[in-house]
Amino acid sequence: MKYETKIQKVAGSLTTTIPSTARDFFNLKKGDTLIWEIDFKNDTMTVCKKE
Repeated sequence: MKYETKIQKVAGSLTTTIPSTARDFFNLKKGDTLIWEIDFKNDTMTVCKKE
């Protein structure tokens, strides 16, 4: 699956929305931690739920 979300600025930070399908599948809740893996060489980013 592929999703496209917009980035917003809130109090100096950038935020984005987690699509409801991903939220439900991964059982994400407020306060959960996400891990952002960034590969600058290949210009890619992966987001994972911290267990």
